[in-house]
Amino acid sequence: MSNADQRAEVPSEVATVLPTGAGHTQAIVKSLESSITEIRGEIREIKANRHSDFVYLITAFAAGFVLLAGLVATSYFRLDDKIERLNAVSIRVDTKLEDLLQRIPPVVAPTPKR
Repeated sequence: MSNADQRAEVPSEVATVLPTGAGHTQAIVKSLESSITEIRGEIREIKANRHSDFVYLITAFAAGFVLLAGLVATSYFRLDDKIERLNAVSIRVDTKLEDLLQRIPPVVAPTPKR
């Protein structure tokens, strides 16, 4: 068989003749019917799960916010306790310094030299 003969043959998968008009449309619809059914099933699944995905997302953000707020509150109370302790220590130091200043005799000014 020559190259010209091979090119002239109609491939076996294209050899079927498609109907025209309404028959052609019906053949296209039947060939697409399984794909459309599959797509419809996937759309139903997406519609069924879309609300739960949104709820999971909002729940994750809320949990993160609560966790962050808890950490900030905990660190604030710890810092407040440390400031309170420093305040008490500062008052004691001030009191001791005042007592010490009262015990020291006043400085006598030197007599001027002539």
